Amino acid sequence: MSLSKQVPITERVRFLLQAEFLNAFNHPVFSWAAGSNNVQSTTFGTAYNSNSPRNIEIRANVQF
Repeated sequence: MSLSKQVPITERVRFLLQAEFLNAFNHPVFSWAAGSNNVQSTTFGTAYNSNSPRNIEIRANVQF
């Protein structure tokens, strides 16, 4: 997901501000391979997140 805002400074020069949200919803992936299906195990019901964590990148550009 990304957002961008372009602001004109002069007729030929623009300022561009961008934000990119990587893995914005940060959904976990539940897998039995990560934990145990034994109720008495300490890893019972644990989630395995195969996705990367949520990252936000912000960038500013001057275009001319």
